[in-house]
Amino acid sequence: MGSSVTPAAATSGPGRRKVALYLALLTLQYGAQPLISKRFVRQEVIVTSLVLAIEVAKVCHFVGGRR
Repeated sequence: MGSSVTPAAATSGPGRRKVALYLALLTLQYGAQPLISKRFVRQEVIVTSLVLAIEVAKVCHFVGGRR
């Protein structure tokens, strides 16, 4: 409605490469996270709490970096 960017323009050139790069990095992070967690996190740690704390930290970092 209020957007002046056409779908073809949004998916061409450098923007498309950037999206592909970020998707590849996200895929690597998603695959490596369980291996990293097993290696560096103690058995007694509640995984759900750890994941929640990491996600909250990401949001705070993003919001703090946007100012």
